[in-house]
Amino acid sequence: MPIRPFLLFLLAFGLAFCGDPAERAEETTQAAPEPTVEPGPIPLVSSIGRAHRVKDFHRKAAIAFDLELHFGGQKRLDARITSRTNSTAMRLDREEVNITVVYDGEGVYKYPAGGVEYPGARFDLFTWQYFALAPFKFEDPGTQWEAMGGATLGGESYRTARLTFHSGTGDAPGDWYIAYQDKESEQLHALAYIVTYGGTSVSDAEREPHAIVYEQYGQIEGIPIATEWTFWLWSAEEGLGEQLGRASLRNISFVEPPPGFFEPEQGAVPVALPGDRKKPDRSGSGQAQ
Repeated sequence: MPIRPFLLFLLAFGLAFCGDPAERAEETTQAAPEPTVEPGPIPLVSSIGRAHRVKDFHRKAAIAFDLELHFGGQKRLDARITSRTNSTAMRLDREEVNITVVYDGEGVYKYPAGGVEYPGARFDLFTWQYFALAPFKFEDPGTQWEAMGGATLGGESYRTARLTFHSGTGDAPGDWYIAYQDKESEQLHALAYIVTYGGTSVSDAEREPHAIVYEQYGQIEGIPIATEWTFWLWSAEEGLGEQLGRASLRNISFVEPPPGFFEPEQGAVPVALPGDRKKPDRSGSGQAQ
């Protein structure tokens, strides 16, 4: 995820960040120990997983929901998203423009071939699926976590941890996130993040970080899913800045997709990474691509 028009109003084709909060320790006569970056879960991540009933979630075959996304006062996306719960296949349907985008576990495809131009197809398919299912992806292969203690956001105090990715994980392994955990519910409250999708450098992305706040949760067969989100400018020092957008999820359900549901139709057009970078897709990559 990157800094382009999306970083101007969060999204025409990217999202973004600023500064590493872990580097703000005061100087002492003795060098401070390096923060421990661990592969896989840490206690905060494990407790988020329990609060979101991750094990029950992954017993389901797939989840589907309608997403309506607004930025700058304009509707940015209205789509039906369906994903296997392990993220090995996913599909985005935009009925208003008659476009379907699928990830079949190996590649991304768009059809019909002669449809309208959709330069953000790959970004939209991976990014919004990731934000919707983030609590269920925090222990995916390639994730590594650093405990940060706590931080204030919107006047409230939260437990926090920083997520980075092993090299080669997903489309944008340079992305990083800071997870904010609600102390009472132990659910995920917010994610601060940068966007390097499309080739944006980490240093450029860190000039304008963003945050998504999960404002409201619903229970889908007893599993908490965020149904109302807001997007903000963010900084480690000031927390939330200007609100940039909002999203709503509706008609959420666990489903059993029919055979061939995640397979591209004959004649579907492959959707490559920006710049035609040749890089294989990796299932369960753990991050917004």
